[in-house]
Amino acid sequence: MKNLSVIILILLFLCYNAVSYAQWVQTSNPFGAGVVRLVVSEPDIFAGTNNAGAFLTTDNGTNWLPVGLDSSVIYAVAVSGTNIFTGTNKGVSLTTDNGLIWTLENSGLPGNLFVYDLAVSGINIYAGTDQGVCLSVNNGSNWNQINNGLIASNISALAASGTNIVAGSANKIYLSTNSGSNWTQLNNSISSPFVDALIISGTNVYAGTDGSGVYLSTDNGTTWAQANNGLPNNSHVHSFTLNGTNVFVGTDNGVYLTTDNGTSWKQAGLATGVYSLVIRQTNIYAGTSGAGVWKRPLSEFTGVSDEINNRPQDYSLSQNYPNPFNPGTIITYSLPSASNVRLIVYNTLGQSVNTLESGYKNAGKYSVNFNASDLPSGIYFYKLEAGQFSQIKKMILIK
Repeated sequence: MKNLSVIILILLFLCYNAVSYAQWVQTSNPFGAGVVRLVVSEPDIFAGTNNAGAFLTTDNGTNWLPVGLDSSVIYAVAVSGTNIFTGTNKGVSLTTDNGLIWTLENSGLPGNLFVYDLAVSGINIYAGTDQGVCLSVNNGSNWNQINNGLIASNISALAASGTNIVAGSANKIYLSTNSGSNWTQLNNSISSPFVDALIISGTNVYAGTDGSGVYLSTDNGTTWAQANNGLPNNSHVHSFTLNGTNVFVGTDNGVYLTTDNGTSWKQAGLATGVYSLVIRQTNIYAGTSGAGVWKRPLSEFTGVSDEINNRPQDYSLSQNYPNPFNPGTIITYSLPSASNVRLIVYNTLGQSVNTLESGYKNAGKYSVNFNASDLPSGIYFYKLEAGQFSQIKKMILIK
């Protein structure tokens, strides 16, 4: 009878794990490491771990290759064009060749600096450190501290969208609306010790905490309220990723998904701690606390598949309409995958006259209104840069 009970318990355990990991597929590596960051550097995926350094996959996770980096402990990873930045206990490192060669880019950073998070908006690279926030506008060659109004020193999470930057620390969230020139403390109500993750989705900002689940702001970070319907009690939230307006969250209890802007969350599988999440093309990837990286098709999630089917297949920049115009026109572009985007208008001398877009955008089709009421008649050019894609088109202003 005792042996039968043991067998039943074993079978129940195996069945539980089979259900918990259903539809998720474990990739080849890195096992045993905590995969704290995943980022896409098209067409590859880059992983940073908390005890085994950095890894790269060029085949959607079939194989992960270690890349040389003079630090086994990685806190943050960010991508800007072909540049990959890591934040470690030694500052910021940069590779421009997918990890073959790394250089420390610490000029202007305080000594003995820990870099906990990184965020990119246009040419701006932001570093959240144990001594506040630092900014580089030249791919890490030089850094400046930007702590005006920032009371906290340990910045554990960052998110950037255009000129809006949100920073998380112990019990506090700060907002800058001018690229970090000054900061405003937003709230005093977060009960969790730390804000560990931030993400911006339109006017919504999600904050993941160490023990109090998710906080949500629907007004660009000005006011906050808990948004934990469907999440386990006292959830420790490590990461977010976006698929359009759908938000996935990685917690100590697995992955959860909201398709209604944080009103409710539903289980998305993986009964283990999930430290990092990223989406590439039609798959979502989850970096775990010790079981490596797992992936799953986005089409398996209710509310997500329609958005995937309607996603653009290629990068494109359309001709503005109307053209010629006076004084307003609409510029449309499409992104097949999430990208850092810059849309800039130039005159015939090659001078920038207006920056229409600058920041991280999800996959989708976008339309931007351009008002040229303050410009003289003439020929102008608009240029889209998104990931490795770049295209220029001509338009004519007639007054």
